[in-house]
Amino acid sequence: MTRRKPSFALVALPLVVALVLSVPVAAAPTDGERARWGCPGCSWQTDAPNGSDGNPLGFMTADASRESPTTFRVTVRDAGLAQSADAEPPTGVGQVDNGGLRGLSIQSNGGPSAFELRVEAVGSLDNFSTAARGEMAPPAGLDRPLLYVNATANAPGESFTVTYEFDAERDDLRDDDASVDDLRVLAFRDGRWRTLGNATRSPDGSDAVVRVTTSGTVPLAFGYPHRELVVTNLSQQGRLFANRTGSIRATVENRGHSAGREQFEIETRNDTILRNHTIFAAAGQRRTVDVPVRFPSPGEWPVEIDEGETTVRVERPRPAFVVSNLSLSSDRIAPGESVTVRATVRNDGQADGADVVRFRTFDTVVDAERLTLQRNATRQVTFSQRFDVAGTYRVGVGNRSRTVVVGSGGQPPVETTGERETPGDRPDGDVPVTVRWALVVIGAGAVLVFGLAALGRVVRRS
Repeated sequence: MTRRKPSFALVALPLVVALVLSVPVAAAPTDGERARWGCPGCSWQTDAPNGSDGNPLGFMTADASRESPTTFRVTVRDAGLAQSADAEPPTGVGQVDNGGLRGLSIQSNGGPSAFELRVEAVGSLDNFSTAARGEMAPPAGLDRPLLYVNATANAPGESFTVTYEFDAERDDLRDDDASVDDLRVLAFRDGRWRTLGNATRSPDGSDAVVRVTTSGTVPLAFGYPHRELVVTNLSQQGRLFANRTGSIRATVENRGHSAGREQFEIETRNDTILRNHTIFAAAGQRRTVDVPVRFPSPGEWPVEIDEGETTVRVERPRPAFVVSNLSLSSDRIAPGESVTVRATVRNDGQADGADVVRFRTFDTVVDAERLTLQRNATRQVTFSQRFDVAGTYRVGVGNRSRTVVVGSGGQPPVETTGERETPGDRPDGDVPVTVRWALVVIGAGAVLVFGLAALGRVVRRS
């Protein structure tokens, strides 16, 4: 019988099991044990992260403690290379009515393993400590500053960065005609405020959150630009009528750094509010706008809008008849024929009413019609006239007129408005043709009137 050799695996297995069971499992270090992690014989000691005190698993911490209603201190420990820690301001510190500092994150760049930051957060530049305020002026372009933050540290500025997280109430932004995108953070460097371009913005429920990172410590201002519309001048540009909507001219300036709208009250005597009117203007824009107004009665009325004041004259509304579209059935006729004249009459006034429309020819009123028209209403009028004597005549309705040539020759027809034109003399030096009169039919009777030219010929024949 052949003897089998014992298996090596069966012999080695108990030894491995015994070794495993004999080595205790290392527990994760507690906060109190981190300081006792020294191990001179361990090879990883030389490769430990900077500031971890030989702890390859050391975690950077940042603990905030309250100093005053506007300041808190952040104590940083175990600040290893490329490590970071978050800290929240103590309750009530860094909070204002419509915004605040949510928190900050400190990123180590490999400097001291332990250092401190002292953070001051106030709602007004005037409330900054003297050391923080220095020579600062309010930041131009930040019309609505919400929070000012200044941090000082006992470590070099290049050894760490700080990411600040600010928030603002979105409802307050909407009420101020602003949005999340309008929020910005400015840093005070080299004696002036500069907008930080690395800010990120996002909505978070009822809040708008802005995050921005700075190297070391630098004073910051958090807020947004705002429109600031001011009415500086008022004037009356046209006629105003009682119980009719008219307008007055207003000069508006936007002294803010953001475009927007503003609602203004239009006040008059006894602090009465006539109405509210909303005006838009771009950032830095100066413009003129027509503001609608309506007054209950005629007279002198004071008007005030913001910083602008004036007094306007309000008239009693009256009808005003305007004649247009004057036309003739023919502008050249034979003696004994008639011309029909048509015209459009419109009540272009501020009230309903009645007026007399007159038809003129032979330098006198030969017919008339009384019209009653509502405001903006129109009506067509028609008149007819017979001409028995050759010549050139003017016919008119209201302030509109046309010329009619009776018989051969005469002047070409002309339409005129307003003052009547005077035709030229005849070439032979005889009496002007405009003195010729025609048969005028008035009512049921007839009167034949001879012109002076015909009378002159009778005198010469005698």
